[in-house]
Parts: sequence; structure tokens; C-alpha cells
Amino acid sequence: MYIIGLFFASLFVLSSGAQAKPTHQCNTRASNQLYVSGQGAGELARSRILAAVTQPESDINLYTRLGEPLKATPYTFVYLESWMMVLVMDPFQDLTEMIDAIRTDPLVASLGVSYVGDNLGVCFATSPPPQTQNVTEYHNTLLNHYFLSSSIEENAFIDSGGAGPGWVKTGESFLAFVPDDCARTVNVFRFYGPGPNSHFYTADPKECGGLRTQESGWNAESIAFGGILPENGQCPDHSGFVPPLYAPLYRLYNNRWMFNDSNHRYTIRIDIYEQMINKGWVGEGVALCVRNGR
Repeated sequence: MYIIGLFFASLFVLSSGAQAKPTHQCNTRASNQLYVSGQGAGELARSRILAAVTQPESDINLYTRLGEPLKATPYTFVYLESWMMVLVMDPFQDLTEMIDAIRTDPLVASLGVSYVGDNLGVCFATSPPPQTQNVTEYHNTLLNHYFLSSSIEENAFIDSGGAGPGWVKTGESFLAFVPDDCARTVNVFRFYGPGPNSHFYTADPKECGGLRTQESGWNAESIAFGGILPENGQCPDHSGFVPPLYAPLYRLYNNRWMFNDSNHRYTIRIDIYEQMINKGWVGEGVALCVRNGR
């Protein structure tokens, strides 16, 4: 039997920054950048932060206190007599929690850092609908597991047999959103469970944070796609579009945890949702809101 997660993990796995101590919840924003800045030339601060990020072993203490950034880019504003560093963080890490920790860190403050914040960007009052990406459902006839692929490359790999035997398209798909802060579309995080050999998707920041603990048995893989969080189990409709812009994505659970065979299925079709419940799967309601239409 092939372990589908091993290939996908190697294809989409986060870089070394993913080893940072997990934040209590996952990032609710599309951006994974934060800024540290200070007054003056900031030569010492810029050089030390840059060295710590590019060569963590040279200053592991500072690297850890900065939340183990994946990348650092320095800027100097001569006329403003100030400097800034753009830090690219693990996209799973909650920016708010990291910013609070860095702001109150005495070592960071001693370098002359006077500001720590994120990139909120500029959003216009009237923005176009968020961009979409196609998500394709697969079913493994040997495992009776379902899987969602969100890229053409991944589809081709599965179709060629690279993920192992038994994987076939179900004919079901949906349009997810590209994560975008201005469009209020959030990250959908993908996890792999080596025990049940299964994947799990969630946009819930607290659920995601819980899955990143060692005790969960699940490995963080990637941001699979984006969506809108439901409100009280319903998809919000603030767009004014007719028909509504958003459609519910339902989540089902096979309830086979006792056999170490957990698997979830996601569908936009209420008839499939009800059919799976009749087959013994547990209906978990609306997990996400996606684009209305396929």
C-alpha cells in the first residue's frame, strides 16, 4: 500500500520555519509577513536579525525569539532616519500571537526595535469577487477514503498512479477561493495523519492550532485553498450577488477512529451529504463556505 501523504508532504511541506513552537491557533490572515522597525540606521539590529534568520545556528536565541522566520529582507529609509525588516513567517503561525510575543521580548527591544506589526494592506470599499481555484475530489476504492486535490500538478500525479492504487476521480468538484484579506477569504489548512493514512482540512483557527500539537498525531502540510468561515452554521451573504456568492461545504466523518482509520469527506451537495449519513457517516455540518457553482 502506498502512503499518499508521504509524497504530498514532500511536495507541499513547509520549510524549516515550520518547526517553530506552534501558536495556540493558526493564522486567520492570507498574509504571513510581519515588520520590525526602529529609528536611526539600525546597522546592528539589521545585521544581527538578518544573520539570525539566514544562519539560525549563529544566533539561535534571537532566531527563536523572532518566531523562527523563513526569510528576512532589510530596508533603510535614509531620509526618514529609520530602518525596517520584513519577516516572512510560517503561514500556519498566528501573526497576532507572534507579534505580541516579539513586542514584549527584552532581547528584541535591546536591538532598538520600536515597532512590530503585520501587513494589513489597503482594501477598497468595493472590491471584485475573490479569485477562485478548482478543487477535485478523489476516492480510494481500496481504502474507502476521500481526498481533495487543489492543483493540476497534484491531479496529474494521482491520475498517473503516483499516489498508489485505487485512487479515482468521483466526478465531484467545487470552486474554492484564493486566500485574500480584502475579500475576507481565509486559509484552509491541510493536515496528514500517518496513522489512518488520511488527510484533513480545516479553516477553523482553533481546530487547526489543536491539530498542530504533538499529541494530535496529525502533521501540518500546507495551505490547500481558501474559503469563507460560516456564521452560526450558515454561509454569510454580504455580497449582494444573485444568486448568492457563497455555498456551504459540508463535512462528514466516517467515525472509524477506533480502527485508526479516520477519514473525512467534503461536499457542496446536500443530497450526497444525506446519502453519506444514511451509510453511517457522521454529518458535521457546514465546515466552510465556497464559491456558489462548479
